[in-house]
Amino acid sequence: MFCGSALVALSLTYSAGCLPIPSCILKKNVSTLLEARGRSMIREYIDAALGRAHYEMIQDEEPYYGEVLELPGVWASGKTLEECRGNLAETIEGWVLIRIARGLAVPPVGGIQVAPPLEISVG
Repeated sequence: MFCGSALVALSLTYSAGCLPIPSCILKKNVSTLLEARGRSMIREYIDAALGRAHYEMIQDEEPYYGEVLELPGVWASGKTLEECRGNLAETIEGWVLIRIARGLAVPPVGGIQVAPPLEISVG
């Protein structure tokens, strides 16, 4: 649950006090802000991270496993390498959006830096 201006990176304020913000709405709002700065910024970041990903085979229903060591906790799996790579791209995007929404730094990857979104005010 986010309260008032706790969503510092977006500067969202609500007069009703604490409101739960579903992740789908949060992701949409952050994505909209990133598009204002150029959608290519996050696409370049994802591509750079995917270029640094390490893949391996594991004993699982989804035997392809991929992770980006520079991004703590970012990993995905899939039934094929292509599915794993697609899942990893989605995971990286979600990880970046959550870090931005929480006001956390997004580490540069391959010389690509994600700039903070423009500030907006709602309400």
